[in-house]
Amino acid sequence: MATREEIEEIRARVDILDVISRYVTVRPSGKNHVAICPFHPDTAPSLTISAEKGLFHCFGCGEGGDVFRFLMKIERIEFPEAVSRLAAQAGVTLTSERKNVEGLAQLRELAERVTRHYERHLKEPVGRRAWDYLQERGLKPETIARFRLGYAPPAGEDLLKAFRGSEEALSHLGVLMEGERGCWSFFRDRVIFPVLSSQGEVVGFAGRTLGDEEPKYLNTKNTPLFEKSRLLYGLPGARAAFTQHGEALLVEGYIDVMMSHQHGFTHAVASMGTAFTAEQARLLKRYVSRVLIAYDRDVAGRAATLRGMKQLLSAGLEVSIVLLPAGEDPDELLRREGREAFQALLQQAMPFPEFYVQALLEEHSARTLRGQEQILESTHVFLADLKSPALRSQILKELSGSLDIPMEDLLMGMKGREASVIIASGAPERPSWGVEEHLMHLMLQGEYPIERAMRELTPQDFPRFSRAIETLFTLCREEATPPTRLAGARSPQFLNEWLSRLDPEDQKELRELAISERRDVDSEKAIAQLMGQLRLASVERRLTALEREIKASQKCQDSAAIRRWQQEQQELFKERRQLLRQMGWGASSAKGGGR
Repeated sequence: MATREEIEEIRARVDILDVISRYVTVRPSGKNHVAICPFHPDTAPSLTISAEKGLFHCFGCGEGGDVFRFLMKIERIEFPEAVSRLAAQAGVTLTSERKNVEGLAQLRELAERVTRHYERHLKEPVGRRAWDYLQERGLKPETIARFRLGYAPPAGEDLLKAFRGSEEALSHLGVLMEGERGCWSFFRDRVIFPVLSSQGEVVGFAGRTLGDEEPKYLNTKNTPLFEKSRLLYGLPGARAAFTQHGEALLVEGYIDVMMSHQHGFTHAVASMGTAFTAEQARLLKRYVSRVLIAYDRDVAGRAATLRGMKQLLSAGLEVSIVLLPAGEDPDELLRREGREAFQALLQQAMPFPEFYVQALLEEHSARTLRGQEQILESTHVFLADLKSPALRSQILKELSGSLDIPMEDLLMGMKGREASVIIASGAPERPSWGVEEHLMHLMLQGEYPIERAMRELTPQDFPRFSRAIETLFTLCREEATPPTRLAGARSPQFLNEWLSRLDPEDQKELRELAISERRDVDSEKAIAQLMGQLRLASVERRLTALEREIKASQKCQDSAAIRRWQQEQQELFKERRQLLRQMGWGASSAKGGGR
Protein backbone atom coordinates (compact mmCIF):
# COMPACT_ATOMS: atom_id res chain seq x y z
CA MET A 1 0.00 0.00 0.00
CA ALA A 2 1.25 3.48 -0.82
CA THR A 3 2.16 5.79 2.04
CA ARG A 4 -0.03 8.72 2.95
CA GLU A 5 2.58 11.15 1.63
CA GLU A 6 2.71 9.35 -1.72
CA ILE A 7 -1.07 9.42 -2.04
CA GLU A 8 -1.11 13.14 -1.32
CA GLU A 9 1.65 13.71 -3.89
CA ILE A 10 -0.39 11.83 -6.50
CA ARG A 11 -3.46 13.86 -5.59
CA ALA A 12 -1.51 17.11 -5.98
CA ARG A 13 -0.04 16.13 -9.34
CA VAL A 14 -3.12 14.63 -11.01
CA ASP A 15 -5.84 16.93 -12.36
CA ILE A 16 -9.21 15.33 -11.63
CA LEU A 17 -10.73 17.23 -14.53
CA ASP A 18 -8.25 15.66 -16.97
CA VAL A 19 -9.03 12.16 -15.67
CA ILE A 20 -12.81 12.53 -15.82
CA SER A 21 -12.61 14.16 -19.28
CA ARG A 22 -11.28 10.87 -20.68
CA TYR A 23 -14.60 9.19 -19.92
CA VAL A 24 -17.28 11.88 -20.27
CA THR A 25 -17.67 15.24 -21.96
CA VAL A 26 -17.34 18.07 -19.46
CA ARG A 27 -18.24 21.73 -19.81
CA PRO A 28 -17.66 24.78 -17.62
CA SER A 29 -20.37 25.86 -15.17
CA GLY A 30 -19.34 28.80 -13.01
CA LYS A 31 -16.13 27.92 -11.21
CA ASN A 32 -16.84 24.19 -11.61
CA HIS A 33 -17.48 21.83 -14.52
CA VAL A 34 -20.48 19.58 -15.16
CA ALA A 35 -21.09 16.39 -17.15
CA ILE A 36 -23.63 13.66 -17.75
CA CYS A 37 -23.11 11.19 -14.91
CA PRO A 38 -21.73 7.82 -16.14
CA PHE A 39 -22.94 5.99 -13.03
CA HIS A 40 -26.72 6.20 -13.51
CA PRO A 41 -29.21 6.96 -16.33
CA ASP A 42 -28.77 10.72 -16.48
CA THR A 43 -30.82 13.07 -18.69
CA ALA A 44 -29.25 16.32 -17.49
CA PRO A 45 -25.69 17.14 -16.36
CA SER A 46 -25.90 15.93 -12.76
CA LEU A 47 -22.17 15.35 -12.25
CA THR A 48 -20.28 18.37 -10.89
CA ILE A 49 -16.47 18.48 -10.82
CA SER A 50 -14.43 20.90 -8.72
CA ALA A 51 -10.84 21.00 -10.00
CA GLU A 52 -9.97 23.38 -7.15
CA LYS A 53 -11.02 20.90 -4.46
CA GLY A 54 -10.21 17.72 -6.39
CA LEU A 55 -13.77 16.40 -5.92
CA PHE A 56 -16.65 15.16 -8.04
CA HIS A 57 -20.24 14.71 -6.92
CA CYS A 58 -23.42 13.63 -8.70
CA PHE A 59 -26.54 15.41 -7.51
CA GLY A 60 -28.59 12.65 -9.15
CA CYS A 61 -27.29 9.36 -7.74
CA GLY A 62 -25.13 10.71 -4.91
CA GLU A 63 -21.90 9.10 -6.15
CA GLY A 64 -18.83 11.17 -5.44
CA GLY A 65 -15.35 11.45 -4.03
CA ASP A 66 -11.83 12.22 -5.20
CA VAL A 67 -9.89 11.20 -8.31
CA PHE A 68 -9.09 7.78 -6.82
CA ARG A 69 -12.77 7.08 -6.21
CA PHE A 70 -13.72 8.10 -9.75
CA LEU A 71 -11.15 5.79 -11.33
CA MET A 72 -12.17 2.92 -9.03
CA LYS A 73 -15.83 3.38 -9.92
CA ILE A 74 -15.47 3.90 -13.68
CA GLU A 75 -12.85 1.15 -14.20
CA ARG A 76 -14.30 -1.21 -11.57
CA ILE A 77 -10.97 -1.61 -9.80
CA GLU A 78 -9.86 -1.56 -6.18
CA PHE A 79 -8.03 1.26 -4.42
CA PRO A 80 -4.47 -0.15 -4.68
CA GLU A 81 -4.83 -0.53 -8.43
CA ALA A 82 -6.22 3.00 -8.78
CA VAL A 83 -3.26 4.34 -6.79
CA SER A 84 -0.84 2.37 -8.94
CA ARG A 85 -2.35 3.66 -12.20
CA LEU A 86 -2.46 7.28 -11.11
CA ALA A 87 1.05 7.04 -9.65
CA ALA A 88 2.33 5.90 -13.04
CA GLN A 89 0.48 8.77 -14.71
CA ALA A 90 1.85 11.31 -12.23
CA GLY A 91 5.38 9.93 -12.23
CA VAL A 92 5.29 9.06 -8.51
CA THR A 93 7.39 6.11 -7.41
CA LEU A 94 5.67 4.02 -4.72
CA THR A 95 8.52 3.06 -2.41
CA SER A 96 6.26 1.14 -0.05
CA GLU A 97 5.16 -1.17 -2.85
CA ARG A 98 8.78 -1.93 -3.72
CA LYS A 99 9.48 -2.87 -0.12
CA ASN A 100 6.49 -5.22 0.02
CA VAL A 101 6.99 -6.98 -3.30
CA GLU A 102 9.69 -9.34 -2.07
CA GLY A 103 7.83 -10.23 1.14
CA LEU A 104 4.53 -10.88 -0.66
CA ALA A 105 6.28 -12.98 -3.28
CA GLN A 106 7.78 -15.14 -0.53
CA LEU A 107 4.39 -15.49 1.15
CA ARG A 108 2.77 -16.54 -2.16
CA GLU A 109 5.52 -19.09 -2.71
CA LEU A 110 4.92 -20.48 0.79
CA ALA A 111 1.16 -20.63 0.16
CA GLU A 112 1.84 -22.71 -2.95
CA ARG A 113 4.14 -25.07 -1.04
CA VAL A 114 1.56 -25.50 1.76
CA THR A 115 -1.12 -26.25 -0.85
CA ARG A 116 1.03 -29.01 -2.38
CA HIS A 117 1.69 -30.32 1.13
CA TYR A 118 -2.04 -30.64 1.83
CA GLU A 119 -2.64 -32.19 -1.63
CA ARG A 120 -0.06 -34.92 -0.91
CA HIS A 121 -1.70 -35.74 2.43
CA LEU A 122 -5.05 -36.29 0.69
CA LYS A 123 -3.50 -39.02 -1.47
CA GLU A 124 -1.64 -40.67 1.40
CA PRO A 125 -3.07 -43.24 3.85
CA VAL A 126 -3.54 -40.50 6.48
CA GLY A 127 -5.98 -38.78 4.12
CA ARG A 128 -8.00 -41.85 3.18
CA ARG A 129 -11.02 -40.87 5.26
CA ALA A 130 -11.04 -37.39 3.71
CA TRP A 131 -10.78 -38.88 0.20
CA ASP A 132 -13.71 -41.17 0.91
CA TYR A 133 -15.73 -38.23 2.23
CA LEU A 134 -15.19 -36.28 -1.00
CA GLN A 135 -16.15 -39.31 -3.05
CA GLU A 136 -19.34 -39.67 -1.02
CA ARG A 137 -20.13 -36.03 -1.79
CA GLY A 138 -20.05 -36.97 -5.47
CA LEU A 139 -16.83 -35.20 -6.44
CA LYS A 140 -14.81 -36.86 -9.19
CA PRO A 141 -11.00 -37.21 -8.93
CA GLU A 142 -10.50 -34.72 -11.78
CA THR A 143 -12.66 -32.16 -9.97
CA ILE A 144 -10.73 -32.71 -6.74
CA ALA A 145 -7.49 -32.19 -8.66
CA ARG A 146 -8.78 -29.13 -10.56
CA PHE A 147 -9.70 -27.34 -7.33
CA ARG A 148 -6.53 -28.62 -5.61
CA LEU A 149 -8.27 -30.04 -2.55
CA GLY A 150 -6.13 -31.38 0.26
CA TYR A 151 -6.19 -32.72 3.78
CA ALA A 152 -4.80 -31.43 7.09
CA PRO A 153 -4.09 -34.38 9.43
CA PRO A 154 -5.06 -34.36 13.12
CA ALA A 155 -1.46 -33.84 14.27
CA GLY A 156 -1.09 -30.24 15.38
CA GLU A 157 2.66 -30.20 14.68
CA ASP A 158 2.28 -31.31 11.05
CA LEU A 159 3.22 -27.96 9.46
CA LEU A 160 5.97 -27.30 12.01
CA LYS A 161 7.73 -30.51 10.98
CA ALA A 162 7.22 -29.95 7.27
CA PHE A 163 8.31 -26.29 7.24
CA ARG A 164 10.93 -25.97 9.98
CA GLY A 165 12.14 -22.44 10.51
CA SER A 166 9.10 -20.89 8.80
CA GLU A 167 6.90 -20.45 11.84
CA GLU A 168 6.55 -16.68 11.49
CA ALA A 169 5.72 -16.88 7.79
CA LEU A 170 3.20 -19.68 8.41
CA SER A 171 1.55 -17.50 11.04
CA HIS A 172 1.36 -14.59 8.56
CA LEU A 173 -0.23 -16.99 6.10
CA GLY A 174 -2.90 -17.85 8.67
CA VAL A 175 -2.24 -21.60 8.88
CA LEU A 176 -0.39 -21.59 12.21
CA MET A 177 -1.75 -20.46 15.56
CA GLU A 178 -0.34 -20.05 19.05
CA GLY A 179 -1.77 -22.18 21.84
CA GLU A 180 -0.99 -22.78 25.48
CA ARG A 181 1.69 -25.29 24.51
CA GLY A 182 3.22 -23.39 21.62
CA CYS A 183 2.40 -23.19 17.92
CA TRP A 184 -0.08 -25.56 16.30
CA SER A 185 -1.60 -26.06 12.88
CA PHE A 186 -4.75 -23.98 12.48
CA PHE A 187 -6.40 -26.74 10.40
CA ARG A 188 -6.54 -30.23 11.92
CA ASP A 189 -8.40 -33.26 10.53
CA ARG A 190 -10.14 -31.18 7.84
CA VAL A 191 -10.56 -31.20 4.09
CA ILE A 192 -8.64 -28.20 2.77
CA PHE A 193 -10.00 -25.87 0.07
CA PRO A 194 -7.30 -23.52 -1.30
CA VAL A 195 -8.72 -20.09 -2.14
CA LEU A 196 -7.26 -18.49 -5.25
CA SER A 197 -7.00 -14.87 -6.34
CA SER A 198 -8.47 -13.76 -9.66
CA GLN A 199 -4.99 -14.37 -11.13
CA GLY A 200 -5.03 -18.00 -9.96
CA GLU A 201 -2.55 -17.71 -7.08
CA VAL A 202 -3.23 -19.39 -3.73
CA VAL A 203 -3.91 -16.65 -1.19
CA GLY A 204 -5.77 -18.45 1.61
CA PHE A 205 -7.42 -21.64 2.80
CA ALA A 206 -10.69 -23.01 4.16
CA GLY A 207 -11.11 -26.28 6.02
CA ARG A 208 -14.19 -28.48 6.51
CA THR A 209 -14.73 -31.16 9.13
CA LEU A 210 -15.38 -34.72 7.97
CA GLY A 211 -18.51 -34.93 10.11
CA ASP A 212 -21.03 -32.53 11.60
CA GLU A 213 -18.77 -30.92 14.21
CA GLU A 214 -19.04 -27.15 14.63
CA PRO A 215 -17.85 -25.03 13.09
CA LYS A 216 -18.09 -27.05 9.92
CA TYR A 217 -15.96 -24.55 8.02
CA LEU A 218 -12.95 -22.52 9.12
CA ASN A 219 -11.28 -19.82 7.05
CA THR A 220 -7.82 -18.42 7.52
CA LYS A 221 -7.85 -14.99 9.13
CA ASN A 222 -7.24 -11.91 7.00
CA THR A 223 -3.62 -11.79 5.92
CA PRO A 224 -1.52 -9.65 3.54
CA LEU A 225 -2.69 -12.06 0.81
CA PHE A 226 -6.17 -13.07 1.94
CA GLU A 227 -9.25 -10.95 2.65
CA LYS A 228 -12.39 -13.03 2.34
CA SER A 229 -14.70 -10.09 1.63
CA ARG A 230 -12.75 -9.23 -1.55
CA LEU A 231 -12.52 -12.73 -3.06
CA LEU A 232 -14.85 -15.13 -4.85
CA TYR A 233 -14.23 -18.87 -4.68
CA GLY A 234 -13.85 -20.45 -8.12
CA LEU A 235 -13.24 -17.16 -9.94
CA PRO A 236 -10.07 -18.18 -11.85
CA GLY A 237 -11.83 -21.18 -13.38
CA ALA A 238 -15.01 -19.20 -14.07
CA ARG A 239 -13.53 -16.18 -15.84
CA ALA A 240 -13.41 -17.81 -19.28
CA ALA A 241 -16.96 -19.15 -18.85
CA PHE A 242 -18.35 -15.70 -18.01
CA THR A 243 -17.97 -14.66 -21.64
CA GLN A 244 -19.48 -17.92 -22.92
CA HIS A 245 -22.54 -17.72 -20.65
CA GLY A 246 -22.84 -13.94 -20.56
CA GLU A 247 -23.52 -14.09 -16.83
CA ALA A 248 -22.23 -15.35 -13.48
CA LEU A 249 -23.88 -17.97 -11.28
CA LEU A 250 -23.54 -17.06 -7.60
CA VAL A 251 -23.79 -19.89 -5.07
CA GLU A 252 -22.97 -20.08 -1.37
CA GLY A 253 -20.48 -22.86 -0.71
CA TYR A 254 -17.27 -24.41 -1.92
CA ILE A 255 -18.79 -27.75 -2.88
CA ASP A 256 -21.68 -25.94 -4.62
CA VAL A 257 -19.08 -24.38 -6.92
CA MET A 258 -17.19 -27.61 -7.54
CA MET A 259 -20.33 -29.63 -8.24
CA SER A 260 -21.57 -26.91 -10.60
CA HIS A 261 -18.28 -26.93 -12.53
CA GLN A 262 -18.30 -30.73 -12.59
CA HIS A 263 -21.67 -30.64 -14.35
CA GLY A 264 -20.62 -28.02 -16.89
CA PHE A 265 -21.79 -24.86 -15.10
CA THR A 266 -18.30 -23.42 -15.04
CA HIS A 267 -19.55 -19.87 -14.59
CA ALA A 268 -20.33 -20.60 -10.91
CA VAL A 269 -18.55 -18.75 -8.11
CA ALA A 270 -19.21 -18.60 -4.37
CA SER A 271 -19.30 -15.87 -1.78
CA MET A 272 -17.84 -18.35 0.76
CA GLY A 273 -20.73 -17.92 3.17
CA THR A 274 -23.80 -15.71 3.42
CA ALA A 275 -22.15 -12.31 3.84
CA PHE A 276 -21.87 -11.11 0.23
CA THR A 277 -20.04 -7.79 0.13
CA ALA A 278 -19.92 -4.65 -2.00
CA GLU A 279 -16.30 -5.50 -2.89
CA GLN A 280 -17.37 -8.90 -4.24
CA ALA A 281 -20.15 -7.23 -6.26
CA ARG A 282 -17.67 -4.81 -7.81
CA LEU A 283 -15.36 -7.71 -8.59
CA LEU A 284 -18.12 -9.48 -10.53
CA LYS A 285 -18.98 -6.25 -12.31
CA ARG A 286 -15.57 -6.37 -13.97
CA TYR A 287 -16.55 -9.48 -15.89
CA VAL A 288 -20.33 -9.67 -16.31
CA SER A 289 -23.45 -7.52 -16.48
CA ARG A 290 -25.88 -10.18 -15.16
CA VAL A 291 -25.84 -12.47 -12.13
CA LEU A 292 -27.99 -15.46 -11.20
CA ILE A 293 -28.24 -16.07 -7.44
CA ALA A 294 -28.75 -19.70 -6.40
CA TYR A 295 -28.80 -19.66 -2.59
CA ASP A 296 -30.73 -21.97 -0.26
CA ARG A 297 -34.38 -21.02 0.24
CA ASP A 298 -34.41 -21.36 4.03
CA VAL A 299 -34.74 -18.25 6.20
CA ALA A 300 -30.99 -17.63 6.36
CA GLY A 301 -30.62 -18.28 2.65
CA ARG A 302 -33.43 -15.89 1.76
CA ALA A 303 -31.96 -13.14 3.92
CA ALA A 304 -28.56 -13.76 2.31
CA THR A 305 -30.15 -13.57 -1.13
CA LEU A 306 -31.71 -10.20 -0.34
CA ARG A 307 -28.44 -8.81 1.02
CA GLY A 308 -26.48 -10.12 -1.96
CA MET A 309 -29.13 -8.84 -4.35
CA LYS A 310 -28.88 -5.32 -2.91
CA GLN A 311 -25.08 -5.31 -3.25
CA LEU A 312 -25.25 -6.53 -6.84
CA LEU A 313 -27.93 -4.03 -7.81
CA SER A 314 -25.98 -1.21 -6.21
CA ALA A 315 -23.01 -2.23 -8.37
CA GLY A 316 -25.18 -1.83 -11.47
CA LEU A 317 -25.69 -5.52 -12.25
CA GLU A 318 -28.85 -7.17 -13.52
CA VAL A 319 -30.02 -9.81 -11.04
CA SER A 320 -32.27 -12.86 -11.27
CA ILE A 321 -33.00 -15.51 -8.64
CA VAL A 322 -32.83 -19.28 -9.19
CA LEU A 323 -35.67 -20.87 -7.20
CA LEU A 324 -34.19 -24.06 -5.78
CA PRO A 325 -36.47 -26.67 -4.20
CA ALA A 326 -37.01 -26.00 -0.51
CA GLY A 327 -34.22 -27.38 1.66
CA GLU A 328 -31.80 -28.03 -1.20
CA ASP A 329 -28.66 -26.36 -2.49
CA PRO A 330 -27.05 -26.68 -5.96
CA ASP A 331 -24.78 -29.48 -4.76
CA GLU A 332 -27.68 -31.70 -3.62
CA LEU A 333 -29.86 -30.88 -6.60
CA LEU A 334 -27.15 -31.67 -9.15
CA ARG A 335 -26.32 -34.97 -7.48
CA ARG A 336 -29.97 -36.05 -7.31
CA GLU A 337 -31.54 -34.53 -10.42
CA GLY A 338 -28.58 -33.98 -12.74
CA ARG A 339 -27.55 -31.28 -15.20
CA GLU A 340 -30.83 -30.98 -17.14
CA ALA A 341 -32.97 -30.29 -14.09
CA PHE A 342 -30.57 -27.62 -12.85
CA GLN A 343 -30.37 -26.06 -16.31
CA ALA A 344 -34.17 -25.83 -16.40
CA LEU A 345 -34.16 -23.93 -13.08
CA LEU A 346 -31.54 -21.51 -14.37
CA GLN A 347 -33.66 -20.81 -17.45
CA GLN A 348 -36.66 -20.10 -15.22
CA ALA A 349 -34.77 -17.68 -12.96
CA MET A 350 -37.07 -15.02 -11.52
CA PRO A 351 -36.28 -11.31 -12.08
CA PHE A 352 -35.39 -9.62 -8.83
CA PRO A 353 -38.49 -7.33 -8.46
CA GLU A 354 -40.79 -10.34 -8.70
CA PHE A 355 -38.66 -12.38 -6.28
CA TYR A 356 -38.41 -9.54 -3.78
CA VAL A 357 -42.16 -9.02 -3.62
CA GLN A 358 -42.76 -12.78 -3.41
CA ALA A 359 -40.33 -12.99 -0.48
CA LEU A 360 -42.21 -10.20 1.29
CA LEU A 361 -45.54 -11.94 0.77
CA GLU A 362 -44.09 -15.17 2.20
CA GLU A 363 -42.81 -13.33 5.26
CA HIS A 364 -45.86 -11.13 5.96
CA SER A 365 -49.55 -11.71 5.43
CA ALA A 366 -50.99 -9.42 2.76
CA ARG A 367 -54.51 -10.24 4.00
CA THR A 368 -54.19 -8.15 7.15
CA LEU A 369 -53.69 -4.43 7.59
CA ARG A 370 -50.74 -5.05 9.90
CA GLY A 371 -49.13 -7.37 7.36
CA GLN A 372 -49.49 -4.80 4.58
CA GLU A 373 -47.94 -2.12 6.80
CA GLN A 374 -44.99 -4.42 7.53
CA ILE A 375 -44.56 -5.04 3.80
CA LEU A 376 -44.56 -1.32 3.07
CA GLU A 377 -42.08 -0.61 5.87
CA SER A 378 -39.69 -3.36 4.70
CA THR A 379 -39.91 -2.08 1.14
CA HIS A 380 -39.25 1.46 2.29
CA VAL A 381 -36.04 0.37 4.04
CA PHE A 382 -34.91 -1.78 1.09
CA LEU A 383 -35.52 0.89 -1.54
CA ALA A 384 -33.71 3.58 0.40
CA ASP A 385 -30.36 2.01 -0.61
CA LEU A 386 -31.22 1.51 -4.29
CA LYS A 387 -29.87 4.25 -6.52
CA SER A 388 -31.71 3.36 -9.72
CA PRO A 389 -35.14 5.04 -10.08
CA ALA A 390 -36.06 2.47 -12.75
CA LEU A 391 -35.40 -0.44 -10.37
CA ARG A 392 -37.37 1.19 -7.56
CA SER A 393 -40.24 1.77 -9.96
CA GLN A 394 -40.24 -1.90 -11.03
CA ILE A 395 -40.46 -3.09 -7.43
CA LEU A 396 -43.29 -0.70 -6.62
CA LYS A 397 -45.27 -1.70 -9.70
CA GLU A 398 -44.85 -5.36 -8.77
CA LEU A 399 -45.92 -4.60 -5.20
CA SER A 400 -48.86 -2.52 -6.36
CA GLY A 401 -50.18 -5.42 -8.44
CA SER A 402 -49.62 -8.02 -5.72
CA LEU A 403 -51.31 -5.98 -2.98
CA ASP A 404 -53.97 -4.52 -5.28
CA ILE A 405 -53.07 -1.03 -4.08
CA PRO A 406 -52.99 1.87 -6.59
CA MET A 407 -49.50 3.27 -7.13
CA GLU A 408 -50.50 6.68 -5.73
CA ASP A 409 -51.78 5.14 -2.49
CA LEU A 410 -48.70 2.94 -2.29
CA LEU A 411 -46.39 5.94 -2.48
CA MET A 412 -48.36 7.71 0.24
CA GLY A 413 -47.87 4.70 2.49
CA MET A 414 -44.13 4.63 1.98
CA LYS A 415 -43.43 6.89 4.98
CA GLY A 416 -40.43 9.10 4.42
CA ARG A 417 -39.04 11.54 1.91
CA GLU A 418 -37.63 8.80 -0.36
CA ALA A 419 -41.16 7.96 -1.52
CA SER A 420 -41.56 11.31 -3.25
CA VAL A 421 -38.69 10.59 -5.60
CA ILE A 422 -39.10 6.84 -5.81
CA ILE A 423 -40.11 6.82 -9.45
CA ALA A 424 -38.51 10.09 -10.45
CA SER A 425 -35.84 10.27 -13.13
CA GLY A 426 -32.95 12.63 -13.57
CA ALA A 427 -31.44 14.74 -10.81
CA PRO A 428 -33.67 15.61 -7.83
CA GLU A 429 -34.09 19.18 -6.68
CA ARG A 430 -31.21 20.32 -4.51
CA PRO A 431 -32.44 20.87 -0.95
CA SER A 432 -32.54 24.31 0.59
CA TRP A 433 -29.92 25.10 3.19
CA GLY A 434 -30.41 25.66 6.85
CA VAL A 435 -28.06 27.62 9.10
CA GLU A 436 -25.68 24.69 9.59
CA GLU A 437 -25.40 23.92 5.88
CA HIS A 438 -24.82 27.59 5.08
CA LEU A 439 -22.04 27.98 7.64
CA MET A 440 -20.42 24.71 6.56
CA HIS A 441 -20.49 25.94 2.96
CA LEU A 442 -18.72 29.17 3.94
CA MET A 443 -16.07 27.19 5.83
CA LEU A 444 -15.57 24.84 2.87
CA GLN A 445 -15.13 27.84 0.57
CA GLY A 446 -12.59 29.44 2.91
CA GLU A 447 -14.90 32.44 3.46
CA TYR A 448 -15.23 31.56 7.15
CA PRO A 449 -11.73 30.53 8.33
CA ILE A 450 -11.65 27.41 10.44
CA GLU A 451 -9.33 29.05 12.96
CA ARG A 452 -12.05 31.64 13.55
CA ALA A 453 -14.76 28.98 13.73
CA MET A 454 -12.78 27.17 16.43
CA ARG A 455 -12.82 30.36 18.53
CA GLU A 456 -16.47 31.19 18.00
CA LEU A 457 -18.22 27.80 17.80
CA THR A 458 -18.37 24.34 19.36
CA PRO A 459 -19.51 21.03 17.84
CA GLN A 460 -22.68 21.33 19.98
CA ASP A 461 -23.69 24.37 17.90
CA PHE A 462 -24.11 21.98 14.94
CA PRO A 463 -26.70 19.33 15.90
CA ARG A 464 -26.68 17.92 12.35
CA PHE A 465 -22.92 18.11 11.73
CA SER A 466 -21.58 17.77 15.27
CA ARG A 467 -19.42 14.74 14.45
CA ALA A 468 -18.06 16.40 11.32
CA ILE A 469 -17.21 19.62 13.18
CA GLU A 470 -15.63 17.72 16.07
CA THR A 471 -13.53 15.74 13.60
CA LEU A 472 -12.52 18.94 11.81
CA PHE A 473 -11.45 20.70 15.01
CA THR A 474 -9.53 17.61 16.18
CA LEU A 475 -7.77 17.40 12.84
CA CYS A 476 -6.75 21.05 13.09
CA ARG A 477 -5.35 20.57 16.59
CA GLU A 478 -3.15 17.64 15.66
CA GLU A 479 0.52 18.41 15.87
CA ALA A 480 1.10 17.22 12.30
CA THR A 481 -1.39 19.74 10.92
CA PRO A 482 0.41 22.83 9.52
CA PRO A 483 -1.01 26.14 10.85
CA THR A 484 -1.66 27.28 7.27
CA ARG A 485 -4.39 24.68 7.01
CA LEU A 486 -6.45 26.54 9.55
CA ALA A 487 -7.18 29.29 7.03
CA GLY A 488 -9.77 27.19 5.28
CA ALA A 489 -10.78 23.76 4.01
CA ARG A 490 -10.24 24.53 0.37
CA SER A 491 -7.09 22.49 -0.32
CA PRO A 492 -7.79 19.03 -1.79
CA GLN A 493 -5.33 17.38 0.62
CA PHE A 494 -6.92 18.80 3.75
CA LEU A 495 -10.48 18.32 2.51
CA ASN A 496 -9.91 14.67 1.59
CA GLU A 497 -8.18 14.02 4.90
CA TRP A 498 -11.20 15.43 6.71
CA LEU A 499 -13.77 13.58 4.60
CA SER A 500 -11.93 10.27 4.98
CA ARG A 501 -12.61 10.36 8.74
CA LEU A 502 -16.38 10.76 8.37
CA ASP A 503 -19.20 8.32 7.73
CA PRO A 504 -20.55 8.02 4.14
CA GLU A 505 -23.65 10.17 4.76
CA ASP A 506 -21.62 13.08 6.14
CA GLN A 507 -19.12 12.70 3.30
CA LYS A 508 -21.91 12.95 0.74
CA GLU A 509 -23.48 16.06 2.28
CA LEU A 510 -20.17 17.85 2.72
CA ARG A 511 -19.15 17.06 -0.88
CA GLU A 512 -22.38 18.66 -2.05
CA LEU A 513 -21.68 21.77 0.01
CA ALA A 514 -18.03 21.89 -1.05
CA ILE A 515 -18.76 21.99 -4.78
CA SER A 516 -21.94 24.10 -4.62
CA GLU A 517 -21.80 27.60 -6.08
CA ARG A 518 -21.45 30.56 -3.74
CA ARG A 519 -24.78 32.08 -2.64
CA ASP A 520 -23.63 35.21 -0.78
CA VAL A 521 -22.22 38.46 -2.15
CA ASP A 522 -21.15 39.73 1.28
CA SER A 523 -19.78 36.78 3.22
CA GLU A 524 -19.12 38.77 6.42
CA LYS A 525 -22.73 39.94 6.55
CA ALA A 526 -23.91 36.38 5.91
CA ILE A 527 -21.66 35.01 8.68
CA ALA A 528 -22.96 37.56 11.19
CA GLN A 529 -26.57 36.73 10.29
CA LEU A 530 -25.95 32.97 10.46
CA MET A 531 -24.10 33.19 13.77
CA GLY A 532 -27.04 35.10 15.19
CA GLN A 533 -29.48 32.47 13.96
CA LEU A 534 -27.27 29.70 15.35
CA ARG A 535 -27.10 31.37 18.76
CA LEU A 536 -30.83 32.08 18.68
CA ALA A 537 -31.55 28.40 18.03
CA SER A 538 -29.29 27.48 20.97
CA VAL A 539 -31.11 29.97 23.20
CA GLU A 540 -34.50 28.57 22.17
CA ARG A 541 -33.37 25.02 22.95
CA ARG A 542 -32.14 26.09 26.38
CA LEU A 543 -35.38 27.98 27.12
CA THR A 544 -37.39 24.88 26.27
CA ALA A 545 -35.23 22.84 28.65
CA LEU A 546 -35.61 25.48 31.39
CA GLU A 547 -39.40 25.32 31.15
CA ARG A 548 -39.19 21.61 31.93
CA GLU A 549 -36.79 22.24 34.82
CA ILE A 550 -39.04 24.92 36.34
CA LYS A 551 -42.14 22.72 36.14
CA ALA A 552 -40.26 19.82 37.74
CA SER A 553 -38.95 22.07 40.53
CA GLN A 554 -42.46 23.46 41.14
CA LYS A 555 -43.76 19.94 41.61
CA CYS A 556 -40.99 19.29 44.13
CA GLN A 557 -41.54 22.74 45.72
CA ASP A 558 -37.81 23.44 45.38
CA SER A 559 -37.80 27.25 45.76
CA ALA A 560 -34.04 27.64 45.38
CA ALA A 561 -33.99 25.72 42.12
CA ILE A 562 -37.00 27.66 40.81
CA ARG A 563 -35.25 30.98 41.48
CA ARG A 564 -32.06 29.74 39.83
CA TRP A 565 -33.86 28.51 36.69
CA GLN A 566 -36.00 31.65 36.46
CA GLN A 567 -32.95 33.92 36.75
CA GLU A 568 -31.26 32.07 33.86
CA GLN A 569 -34.55 32.21 31.95
CA GLN A 570 -34.74 36.02 32.25
CA GLU A 571 -31.15 36.39 31.08
CA LEU A 572 -31.92 34.26 28.04
CA PHE A 573 -35.09 36.27 27.30
CA LYS A 574 -32.93 39.40 27.28
CA GLU A 575 -30.33 37.78 25.00
CA ARG A 576 -33.06 36.59 22.66
CA ARG A 577 -34.46 40.11 22.31
CA GLN A 578 -30.99 41.46 21.54
CA LEU A 579 -30.38 38.79 18.91
CA LEU A 580 -33.69 39.46 17.22
CA ARG A 581 -32.97 43.19 17.06
CA GLN A 582 -29.49 42.58 15.63
CA MET A 583 -30.96 40.40 12.91
CA GLY A 584 -33.65 42.96 12.15
CA TRP A 585 -36.49 40.62 13.05
CA GLY A 586 -37.92 42.70 15.85
CA ALA A 587 -38.92 41.63 19.33
CA SER A 588 -42.39 40.72 18.10
CA SER A 589 -40.86 37.56 16.63
CA ALA A 590 -40.03 36.24 20.10
CA LYS A 591 -41.97 33.37 21.59
CA GLY A 592 -43.11 32.75 25.14
CA GLY A 593 -42.24 34.90 28.14
CA GLY A 594 -39.99 37.94 28.16
CA ARG A 595 -41.67 39.62 25.17
